[in-house]
Amino acid sequence: MVSLVLSLLILFTAPIIYFLAKTSRFIWRYFENFLSIAVCLLVVIHLLPESIRVAGFGACLVAFLGLAMPSFLERVFAKGAHSIHYASISLACLGLALHGVLDGTALSLGEKRNLGLSLAVLLHRIPAALFLFSVFYPKRGFGIAILVLSLLGAGTITGYLLAESAGPDLLTSQIFYLFQALTCGSLLHISIDRHDPVQEDGHHHHHD
Repeated sequence: MVSLVLSLLILFTAPIIYFLAKTSRFIWRYFENFLSIAVCLLVVIHLLPESIRVAGFGACLVAFLGLAMPSFLERVFAKGAHSIHYASISLACLGLALHGVLDGTALSLGEKRNLGLSLAVLLHRIPAALFLFSVFYPKRGFGIAILVLSLLGAGTITGYLLAESAGPDLLTSQIFYLFQALTCGSLLHISIDRHDPVQEDGHHHHHD
């Protein structure tokens, strides 16, 4: 239970760290770069290999679709770029919430069998929470950003409570990990291309 409480506390320290980083333009510039690199590493080192291990190399194709499709659709359907951009963000958010179920399962099993597993979950929770808050707060406000973090927390609690009964099936579900692979692509897309297409479009119209 201690690891579960710690994981939830880490989630809700994200806004504090975010606002502290915003107090200095110098710190904020490096903070944004850190977040992008941390999320990319989280995907490449942890999430995607985990998906490939369970779902096979088809997970790579699904991840590529998650990465390339939003950019392609934003260019083809320029007027709907805003909706496509936020659909990609929402997909990444949902995927991280579902991954939170896996985290909760790992925390529960880790407490009983492998404390290193619990520690790994807690460490990668930090950049994930910071990334989600930094994406949602500027565009959707504090309430929505906290709601998103709460969704991730609810997934973690669910996974922790169901670890013994549903955990083994969840940890070997190919469909679940294929969806996680799709989330990996979306996360990479958002990390690499964090602009809001509507804002850019608005700037162009402003100069016309």
